[in-house]
Amino acid sequence: MSRRLVLFPLSNPFSSALYTDESLYIVPRSHKTVRTPEQRRLSETLDPPSNPLAMPGAIRLTLQRK
Repeated sequence: MSRRLVLFPLSNPFSSALYTDESLYIVPRSHKTVRTPEQRRLSETLDPPSNPLAMPGAIRLTLQRK
């Protein structure tokens, strides 16, 4: 086991915004459900979508610099 895991077994890494950023889009709770046919169609490739909000259930998160 790595020394870090022994010293910090319950630590969580975190990230913070260096500037206000409005380019993060997520689909809440999507990790708990099977993708719908529409979601599969919109995420078949690694190319970024032309409209991220077209994904059913998608929302935009604004990261704030604090």
